[in-house]
Amino acid sequence: MGRTCTIALPPSLASAAEDHQMDITFGPELESFRAEVAAFLDTAPTPEIREAGRKTTSVFAPFESVMAWQKILHAKGWVARPLWRHRLVGRAALYLR
Repeated sequence: MGRTCTIALPPSLASAAEDHQMDITFGPELESFRAEVAAFLDTAPTPEIREAGRKTTSVFAPFESVMAWQKILHAKGWVARPLWRHRLVGRAALYLR
């Protein structure tokens, strides 16, 4: 399943880039992971976590909501630190993940 990325360019560059589109095609393993993440995000956050997310206007969410979400991620075996090694997080993660 390929995706095409199109960006708006200034007129001075647009004619040179007319025939150049970026085709972003991911392999089946990554597509499967994307579907897993989408399904998880549809079901895992509690109503309270979703409400906190809607009300958060900066990068600083309420501590209790953040900790509740981190517990859910931890139970899934996911962490928000892609540079940790597999032996530390329990799941080898690609940088694209």
